Amino acid sequence: MALNWSVENVKDYKNLCWSEDRLNPVTEALIWAGNSLGFNIITERNYEEVYIRVHMWEHGVCSFLQKHENGESVDIPLTLKDIQQHIGLNTNWSTMTNAAFNKHLAAAMRRDATRVIEKQKK
Repeated sequence: MALNWSVENVKDYKNLCWSEDRLNPVTEALIWAGNSLGFNIITERNYEEVYIRVHMWEHGVCSFLQKHENGESVDIPLTLKDIQQHIGLNTNWSTMTNAAFNKHLAAAMRRDATRVIEKQKK
């Protein structure tokens, strides 16, 4: 299935979501995060839950946004304000209940920890 997304319903999307014909890195991160987090739209009703899932994922698995400094990747945590400013963003990702997300997160954390073990054994 091809990913479809739209920012046209985001307030001031032309300035917030775009910079010289390129997606804002926060916007792009949120578009792709929807797959891992199980959401397909950010609304007034769910933006806090989206942030909770972002926060949980970033602390348990990895950051959705990074920059490179001195040859190293540095995590840039997404903020509640980032999420709130993107109310109206929508995609065709599948959604997950909180229980399904928690199970998905635990499995991702386990896979990540297993990869760390395998790297340290070498």
